[in-house]
Amino acid sequence: QAFQETIEKVRVRLSLAPDKVTLFPGDCLKILPLPGYVNCAIFSPPYPGTLSINSGKGMQRVYGGDIAAEEVIGNYLEHPDNLSKKPEFYFNMSMKELYSKLYQSLVPGGYVCEIIQDHILAGKRVEVSLQHLRFMAGVGLVPVAVHKREFIGQLFAAFNRSKGLKTVGDEHIIVARKPV
Repeated sequence: QAFQETIEKVRVRLSLAPDKVTLFPGDCLKILPLPGYVNCAIFSPPYPGTLSINSGKGMQRVYGGDIAAEEVIGNYLEHPDNLSKKPEFYFNMSMKELYSKLYQSLVPGGYVCEIIQDHILAGKRVEVSLQHLRFMAGVGLVPVAVHKREFIGQLFAAFNRSKGLKTVGDEHIIVARKPV
């Protein structure tokens, strides 16, 4: 009930200030769709199986023992809607749902920008970025650009490489557009 009231307030606020930037904290699968209100959505999804309570403790150390940051991270990691806790199949189904809701929310000509990283499974690279390009195209989004860059958030990469594990050292920035 409270969540629906919040969404209604957001819808009213958007209609009063359509030229303003609005950030939506929370689960976008529950907030969207907002038909015709989104000019650009920028996000980086959590990847299936990459965040766990143990990695959260490492993340907490990065924040220098900041109690508020630790609480936010802990709540995120433990939340049942955390996509990183889902098996890859269910993660992909959630992402397909997200792209569909984004398509419904975008104004004609609106953009989606996703920062995503491939991952290693059974010693082989899984091309997550290619999967997501297909998912986007499947709902009608048209790829505009794909950029590959060195991944800057390698919190555990050096540790994993020191154990002889393969890691992915780059990420993709995918830009797609809803046709006009």
